Amino acid sequence: MSPTAHSPLWSLSSWAANSSSRTPTTTPPRPWPCSSSGPCFYLVSQAWYFHATIGHAWIERLLFGTACVLAAAVAPWLPSLASLALLDVILVAAAVVLSRVHRGLADELKAAPGGIQP
Repeated sequence: MSPTAHSPLWSLSSWAANSSSRTPTTTPPRPWPCSSSGPCFYLVSQAWYFHATIGHAWIERLLFGTACVLAAAVAPWLPSLASLALLDVILVAAAVVLSRVHRGLADELKAAPGGIQP
């Protein structure tokens, strides 16, 4: 039984024969990366909290949250491991900078009159 021009089997076979012309010649960019969104929301929410409570160390968190957004913006054009390495560099730098900021803040609080006693 051969397919006729009006049967569904004929339309499927004609589509399969012409499917090579339907494939795109370039690959589209990968979807928006989600790996940077979690750290970004975390750093920005911490920035808001620190700004609302103690008023210190919030600018650094906001800057690193912005860096995560920028990394997410360029990540579709980078290889997967490179985008993860970029996120790792941002998060390690954030940990180093924030530990120094908090160490300085703790020293200020200890030196203040009536401040924190060890």
